[in-house]
Amino acid sequence: MGYFWTNTVWFLLLGIITVLEIIFVLARSKNRARVFAFYLSVCGAAFLFEMILFAFLKAYDYYPMIVDNVSRLDDGLAGNLFSQFSVSATALLICELDLKFYWQTALAFVYGAIEELFLYLGVYRHNWYQTWITVAGLIVLFGIVKAAYKKFAGGRPAPLFKYILVYFAAFVPHTDLISWPFRLIWGPTFSEKLFADPQNSAFLLFAINFNILCITAIILRYNKAKWRQTGLAALFLYAVYFAAHMFDLVVYRDAALTALFATAEIAGIFLSVFLVDKLYGFNENRPAQQAS
Repeated sequence: MGYFWTNTVWFLLLGIITVLEIIFVLARSKNRARVFAFYLSVCGAAFLFEMILFAFLKAYDYYPMIVDNVSRLDDGLAGNLFSQFSVSATALLICELDLKFYWQTALAFVYGAIEELFLYLGVYRHNWYQTWITVAGLIVLFGIVKAAYKKFAGGRPAPLFKYILVYFAAFVPHTDLISWPFRLIWGPTFSEKLFADPQNSAFLLFAINFNILCITAIILRYNKAKWRQTGLAALFLYAVYFAAHMFDLVVYRDAALTALFATAEIAGIFLSVFLVDKLYGFNENRPAQQAS
């Protein structure tokens, strides 16, 4: 509890505001399932982009002091989640209320002010990054999200756009509910020895892992694969995991733990893609409803 009132509470307040924004948007929406799926897509895209800044480029650090007992990296990831869930909720609010560009700019400056507050409080630190990059980046992000929302909200999107939406949306439940908990409970999953920087090594292997899984699951889902084809694909993915285990890319020494991890990852991505697709209603033989 030593850091709760100095560090953690600020991230929790940001989380409460995020939840209130989502509740407000969903209460106004005609198709809540589809809007929530779109929110997951925005979160996934935002988190993947920030992972490049945070993990690979070392732009900044978060200090929520939530899982700092596990590792400094994981605590930073926790702070990153609060940030991206919040930004994505505001982007969704902009779409729902159809806010004009000047409102989008004003909200971007609000986040700039929050960033400066977090810097002042010592719960966030810039390395080479600057607050103006956040403001400029959010103005661009809000514009892209609003354009994407209008593109999918009125009906069924083109196949490529549909797959992109599902890809980003599936990232959130699969990563936050499966991959990251394994790391928190059993320690690092992927090798940290490919590069001089252990963090870059682990995140690159994580990214490769997710892309293989998610692209496979999307191909199976939208080609209406039979159980036999799905089973063969799952066996292939198991073989990939155990090959990675043999070459020390998956670092769990216990074969049983590796099997458990592989099972959770494979089943988790199939379930994530299935649920996201159900929320969007892409695979249903009925006219698409408007999102709002």
